[in-house]
Amino acid sequence: METSKPTAHRRCVPGRAGLAGLAAALVVAACASTPTVSPNVATTFTVDVGHEDRDKAWQAEAFFPRALTVNVGDSITFTQATNEPHTVTFNPPSTFPDPFVEQPDHALQANPLVFQASPADGTSDLAAPVKRAVSFDGTGYVSSGFLGKPQDTFTVTFTSPGTWTAVCLFHAPTMKVTVIVNPRGTPRPMTEADYRAVAADQVRAAQARAADLLTSLRVPDPTTTSGGARSFVVWAGAGDALQGIDYERFIGGERLSIKAGDSVTFDLSRNRAKVLHTVTFPAGMELPGRFTQVTTADGGSGLTINPRVVMPSPASPAPFDGKSFTSSGLLVTGGATPQTWTVTFPLPGTFPYRCLLHDAEGMVGTVIVRP
Repeated sequence: METSKPTAHRRCVPGRAGLAGLAAALVVAACASTPTVSPNVATTFTVDVGHEDRDKAWQAEAFFPRALTVNVGDSITFTQATNEPHTVTFNPPSTFPDPFVEQPDHALQANPLVFQASPADGTSDLAAPVKRAVSFDGTGYVSSGFLGKPQDTFTVTFTSPGTWTAVCLFHAPTMKVTVIVNPRGTPRPMTEADYRAVAADQVRAAQARAADLLTSLRVPDPTTTSGGARSFVVWAGAGDALQGIDYERFIGGERLSIKAGDSVTFDLSRNRAKVLHTVTFPAGMELPGRFTQVTTADGGSGLTINPRVVMPSPASPAPFDGKSFTSSGLLVTGGATPQTWTVTFPLPGTFPYRCLLHDAEGMVGTVIVRP
């Protein structure tokens, strides 16, 4: 295969002395060189998979750019840009699979259709860097599998003309990218630099939507019981699936100051799509990993969400003593599991907490309890 090389262009120079400055500027502008790639030479384009702002903990669940036109023989390298998991999946099932499948013992197993690459490459270690490459002729199920670390990549080389759509199975159907593949030799409408500029504009638009969403998320004022204790509300995440924006953030609880005896209710109701979060006070204990390796019923190997992440601790509601690992367990919107969790703080202290599924994305906070 030919490699992609910029086509050389003659570089113009300013005119002789005495040429008016304006005329010289026009000549330079008209003749300035812009690197191009011959339509007969295969080239590689790039797409960012998601976007995040860890400090504000918002995620743009989208591909940047969202559409490209390439030629047969060209490739697109999809680069994971976030800690939020994604997939790049062509020809997905007509019904999008749930990323997690409940087992008879109520464990949540990672769905192999979502987590594993197709064609299979024999790797299952989610902590290992992903550098996958495949060819795609428009037929068959082709997927990156789990992309969960910034700079994970999935490169797709297109071998047949057509119009193809890829989705993220974690955020379908709104998170998708369209690829138009023209026959080899067709003049390309845009260069890689053009697409990067489009992607930057789309990221800025997402930032504006995220800012608008945040301004609408007013946290209620605390209420006071007859005994004088106050009850606070913290939004545990928020999102608008139709706009592809998620806040993986404890809104109103990043640094919350209360008094001993007060309580805080963590509420998922501001999420407009199915999401999973925990509210976990480690109290100095080692954090449990997100996933555990298990043996499946057919003798194979699978992944489940760690039971210490899923199950509440302690099993029955109790005031937080500041010394024991305390967690809501899995809170899920739109399901049978709880969507709120309330914890009472009888003792003064400074208590950091986090979502065990999204702390890498910035979903952390601190409760400061004054005497």
